[in-house]
Amino acid sequence: MRIDLATRPNWGLRVRQLLWRSLVVISAFLLTSMGGGAIFAAPATVPLLWISLRRPDLSRRWKIAAGVVLTLTATQVALAATYLALGESKPLIWLLPVGAFALTYRAAARVLREV
Repeated sequence: MRIDLATRPNWGLRVRQLLWRSLVVISAFLLTSMGGGAIFAAPATVPLLWISLRRPDLSRRWKIAAGVVLTLTATQVALAATYLALGESKPLIWLLPVGAFALTYRAAARVLREV
């Protein structure tokens, strides 16, 4: 059975939506896994999640999900970086991740308002 792509005008759009949605789901899975996979994958997932916030072909729900995963990933990376750099220094171990959360949340919310 041969599928004619010319008869399916939205085929490419659906494939792109599926890929961007799977990025959000995989990033959320890495974030919730116990191995810290989101920290190691952050150099790839954070820019891609940022791009997914601006995609016109994703629904608002998926953009909000991408923003939440992006914000939590940035917070986890900030927590790990603070812990590695400063150890368990009492005010900074929670202050820097909270600051990263606030800044990333504000930037993601601004992008969602524009779109």
